[in-house]
Amino acid sequence: MIDTLTKLCEKLVDLIHHYQLHRKKEFNVHVAPLFGYMREIHEDYTASFAEICTALNDCTIPDTEIVLLVETKRRQLAHIRELIHALSRCYAGSFYAKVVHHHPGAKHTKKRKTLLAADFVDSIVQYLQFSCGEPELLITGRTRYIGLLDVLESVLDRSLTRQEAIKYADDMRSSLPHAWRRFSRRFVALRECLLK
Repeated sequence: MIDTLTKLCEKLVDLIHHYQLHRKKEFNVHVAPLFGYMREIHEDYTASFAEICTALNDCTIPDTEIVLLVETKRRQLAHIRELIHALSRCYAGSFYAKVVHHHPGAKHTKKRKTLLAADFVDSIVQYLQFSCGEPELLITGRTRYIGLLDVLESVLDRSLTRQEAIKYADDMRSSLPHAWRRFSRRFVALRECLLK
């Protein structure tokens, strides 16, 4: 009887250890790399949108040159944004089927981790996309640069004024710190859940 209880306790400890290792691996393979890539994108967006806003406010720079500037900036880290989209899809695929209803105070660790992971991926999508009308948790290839290029194309065909483009670009630039804080909070919450 005591041997059986001892073996059962050993199996339980092994199971807990295996579960903790699995969560640590999940963090190291999926979450940590996404955070690193997102930091690189954030630094790029912050510097690029400051430069673009400055260029837009300079009336001596033609609209076509600004379009070329935005297109050049978009291409510079496009491969990283594509990688983020692919990693997000992969990570999302591992838990989206399990998400039923969002219960912010969920006590069950697995359900809580699933909800935190969904929030984390959602914060990536919301950071990369500026448009507010997209369905939640939709992972597309549309980025802030593409949205700004659409606006600049409207300036070129005279359906929008340059002042409207300046306001759009400035709104986009000023939304970055809030979007980054949201993403960072989601990252910290998921990291704490996975590594505790």
